[in-house]
Amino acid sequence: MAFIKKHPAWLVLPLAGWLLWRFWSRKKEGRRMFGTERPPYAVDIYRQMLKRLEAHGIRKAESSTHLEFLNRLTGLPPEKEEAVRTITRFYEQIRFGDGPVSAKDKRRIQLAIQQI
Repeated sequence: MAFIKKHPAWLVLPLAGWLLWRFWSRKKEGRRMFGTERPPYAVDIYRQMLKRLEAHGIRKAESSTHLEFLNRLTGLPPEKEEAVRTITRFYEQIRFGDGPVSAKDKRRIQLAIQQI
């Protein structure tokens, strides 16, 4: 007890160690510190697509769904429009169907992202 009274900082070390372990283990699992997970792969890909389209001056309205946005999309060259359709179909299948993503799917979608 006398040691703790002389050196109160030692009480903080176990807590600091636990916090560091928790942060490291959650980061390793793909989670953030306070419980929120990284977005699913399909959401991440869809956001990448939207970011690239914004660079071309095409913005998705906050209130529109992915299908509404796709149906209103005009002014893109056919190959870019097809890439957007491919990514949107992928987003819909994976996000709402909860299916697995194969390595082949990832390559196909990355290629579509690069075409935009």
